[in-house]
Amino acid sequence: MIYLDAAYIAKFYVDEPNSERVRAFLVTEQPAVSCVHAVAEVASVFHRKLREGTVPQVDFDFFCAQFEADCEAGLWTWLPLPENLAHAARRKISQLPSTVFLRAADALHLTCAVEEGCTAIHTSDRHMIAAAPSFGLQAVTWQASLARLNCEHPAIDARQRAAQAAGVGIKYGGGFGHDLRPASTRPHRGKMTPPRLSIAYSFDFYGPIAGSAPETKE
Repeated sequence: MIYLDAAYIAKFYVDEPNSERVRAFLVTEQPAVSCVHAVAEVASVFHRKLREGTVPQVDFDFFCAQFEADCEAGLWTWLPLPENLAHAARRKISQLPSTVFLRAADALHLTCAVEEGCTAIHTSDRHMIAAAPSFGLQAVTWQASLARLNCEHPAIDARQRAAQAAGVGIKYGGGFGHDLRPASTRPHRGKMTPPRLSIAYSFDFYGPIAGSAPETKE
């Protein structure tokens, strides 16, 4: 089991540098858990990118639909947010030194991870990274996650490099059906078939990514 914050989960959907490798890491590390308020946080990340103009409306709609389908399929395990957890976070906040920058939502994540017996939290948020040690947690960045992935499953990274060089999309095996091409270039299919959780490491290649090198014609 690994605990993820909303920023890490959002990186699973939004096409950014190394997003494909983050997806590969999460396929190998199930179950992936987070406090339930992350559901709203992830949607807010998508909306912020729409508001800032970094993703078009079609991508925003796609991310929201895929996230909903994945939630319904059980890809993410959402931990409850009972009143006693909020009070535990309140008590911890009252003990923090003035030098710790901590938002309420982050405090709930850190407290939830501790209550679940986790020793680390996977995050790409700099404030969460800085605050985690105050809760007795190790902050694991996506860079550290990928370094571990490359050591344990080097074939995954090799296949991804080959796909990138060839300009093709990658579909994870074992029923994990995410199309990793940029959302605006994917054929319209409505919601994807909800993925079946799997730790299979096989990959299928298909389709040139838009903007990649042209296919060689015979």
